[in-house]
Amino acid sequence: MTPPNSPRYPTWHTDRRVSIGLIAALLIQGASGLVWAGRATQRIAHMEERAALFHAVGERIARLETQSAYMSAALIRIERKLDNKIGNLRQQPRQQSFQALQEQ
Repeated sequence: MTPPNSPRYPTWHTDRRVSIGLIAALLIQGASGLVWAGRATQRIAHMEERAALFHAVGERIARLETQSAYMSAALIRIERKLDNKIGNLRQQPRQQSFQALQEQ
């Protein structure tokens, strides 16, 4: 086995051919990546807030649908009662006139 410092395993070092422009470009690219990640995090947080609002709206719509079903049932009961009262009023004069004819 060869030792790690032998020519076969050279140690890592920077070459003088690496320019300042390359280092600056890498730094700018890294900073841009961090800015992009920060904006992506903000967008995700905003979308999560909107999703929570939509969930609350969905629950509210479900409650309103239930209330409208109860109101519809109450309206049907009221209409039936009115129909019965109107039907009774229409039948009463006929019964009274029939009784008046029988008395004569």
